[in-house]
Amino acid sequence: MQGRELGCKTLGCGAGILLVMLCFNAMISATEEIAQQAKAGRVMRVTQTTAQNLQAVAISVASYEAETGHLPATTSHDAFKTALSPKFLTDTSVLVESGTDKPFSLNPAVSGKKRGKIETPGNVFLLATGPNAKGTRTVLFLSGEVRELGADGWDSLTAPQKPRPVPAEKSAPVASPAPSPR
Repeated sequence: MQGRELGCKTLGCGAGILLVMLCFNAMISATEEIAQQAKAGRVMRVTQTTAQNLQAVAISVASYEAETGHLPATTSHDAFKTALSPKFLTDTSVLVESGTDKPFSLNPAVSGKKRGKIETPGNVFLLATGPNAKGTRTVLFLSGEVRELGADGWDSLTAPQKPRPVPAEKSAPVASPAPSPR
């Protein structure tokens, strides 16, 4: 009889341990899901704040350009900040990425240029963030538009542009030499 009682107690203990482990597993899964949701919410809030900051920069750049006739210097963060602050941009904290406090990436190719001389301002970026947790970047285009770009969009935006092929010149038909008289 004792062996049978011992087996039942062991089986009961095993079932109890299994039940406790299942509860812990459920709690861990729920905690991980909550943590992922919190992280996604944090990324969304940072992205929204960054987009708002870039809109504020777009307005100050437009004001600068309206007064000077050209875009501000984008060769360095100090040059960009000096060009805009304090006359066109009073709160320079908008010149850094929300959550990281790193300065936005600048496009030196547009430094001091006239926007009207740029063929497609909707496809040329002025400022951009680094990649966030989702792998996207928030980008301010010369058109004033702010968009989220994935890695492919960013790569196509920053890839060196191939020069357009120059059409071959059409040659005028040349008369064939007249046959020599015999």
